[in-house]
Amino acid sequence: MKTKLVSAMTKVLPAREPEALALPLRALRGERLSFQTAVCPDATCDVSVAVRSDLRSRVREVGLVPVGLPCYPASEGLYISREPGLFPDPLLPLRDGGTRLPFGQWRAFFIDVEGDGDGVFPVEVTVRAGDETEVLRTEVTLLPHDLPPQKIGVTQWFHYDSLAEYYSLEMWSPRYFETLEKWLKNYSRLGGNTLLTPLFTPPLDTEPGGERLTAQLIDVTERGGEYIFGFERFEKFVRLAQSCGIERFELSHLFTQWGAAAAPKIVASDGRRIFGWDTPATGEQYSAFLAAFLPRLREEIGRLGIERSCTMHVSDEPNAAQLESYAAAKALLKRGMGDIPITDALSNIEFYRRGCVETPVVSLDHIAPFLEEGVAPLWGYYCCGQDKNVSNRFIAQDLRMTRAFGAQAWKFRLAGFLQWGHNFYRTQLSRRRIDPWRVTDAEYAFPSGDAFSVYPGEDGEPIESIRAAAFAAALQDIRAFGLCEELFGREKTLAAVENGTPVRFDDCTFSSEAARDRVNALLAK
Repeated sequence: MKTKLVSAMTKVLPAREPEALALPLRALRGERLSFQTAVCPDATCDVSVAVRSDLRSRVREVGLVPVGLPCYPASEGLYISREPGLFPDPLLPLRDGGTRLPFGQWRAFFIDVEGDGDGVFPVEVTVRAGDETEVLRTEVTLLPHDLPPQKIGVTQWFHYDSLAEYYSLEMWSPRYFETLEKWLKNYSRLGGNTLLTPLFTPPLDTEPGGERLTAQLIDVTERGGEYIFGFERFEKFVRLAQSCGIERFELSHLFTQWGAAAAPKIVASDGRRIFGWDTPATGEQYSAFLAAFLPRLREEIGRLGIERSCTMHVSDEPNAAQLESYAAAKALLKRGMGDIPITDALSNIEFYRRGCVETPVVSLDHIAPFLEEGVAPLWGYYCCGQDKNVSNRFIAQDLRMTRAFGAQAWKFRLAGFLQWGHNFYRTQLSRRRIDPWRVTDAEYAFPSGDAFSVYPGEDGEPIESIRAAAFAAALQDIRAFGLCEELFGREKTLAAVENGTPVRFDDCTFSSEAARDRVNALLAK
């Protein structure tokens, strides 16, 4: 067999021999450092990989998934291929320490190491394929600094109905909460510290007139035109999320996507849908409902002690023609929620100039005007539309496109990041469910990987992807760059990060690994 150590930023394709690991392995104390062992057996056989080190370690197999839509015809940027096929992505748990591999194909094993000490730690990787054994050796240097806490807010929208549907769970049942706990712990492990919180079923990616499975935390009882609200499930959700590492809560959109035309789906305790697409957003009926609900919500988040950790959503991705309807909907929220900030994804700066959004979340390809005006706090986002030379996480993209966000966010001082699909296992506009192991592009709607970065595994276990790992590495880069800035100043840190090539949002061709290695060299002094 052939074996070699490979960077975690390399997507190992079956028919392409990967380049060997080039940069030294260095990390801060408490940081998760990753690399890969690539294997090409000369006969179909069982292959096992084991790590021997004083560092904590974990080994997973990099599985292959079908990619039907790698990119749009006009997409620009770094792609490992623009043709459909099988691509490496999910990080699969090993079965009895190994797996079965075919002859003549390169496959990868993803290795995480982590430690709390200082100095140089030998790492020994033993690969067994049939009767053959090879031992690969490297070393990891832990720098004499702890990885600082994460300051940037990160949310990747959690789709609660997808979890219930895939595992055939009753929404908010005890088994559902048990599974949700596993997923939220993993979400936090990947850097998510802000969580979309479904007051009512989030009106996201839903066909006008259509419905998604009810995912509503607030109990609503309607009696004679008056409303009584129950927050028991909401409190249980908040406390669970906090125990899993969640620090901030995005209270779900109270108006439909793309302009706030209607109310979200809201169901009463007797099962009746009382609001939805047929309810005008700022009409008398829904306005009366919000006038009753929002003061109670404000009271409840105060009682739970999370009022300073909450943001509100009006409507996702409104355009310029919808500015007036958005402003009217926002005014309804402000009457009941006061100083709780409004945070929404948008691309038109007029929404900020008009005071409609306190914390704009701007697509990375439209962020320049916001930076020029010094907007703060400023968040960034990407989705399927950001397919031309800006950071993203499509399965067919080179991982440099994903990890580049770390240097960009640090340089331009972004306060947060949003992505719409942590686990969206449906077709576009939620017309049908899909199996994410077979359909990675929402039935040719979005480039594969846009709709989710975590797969549903057996027994309710989340399965990470190499894309999620690369983005988590980008978040660690931000923390390391911030530490270097505190110790050596911004000018010296920026010079190390850029190395003569300015970091820009419209260029992801630079190597974040090399930038991080230069910063590591400073931190090693």
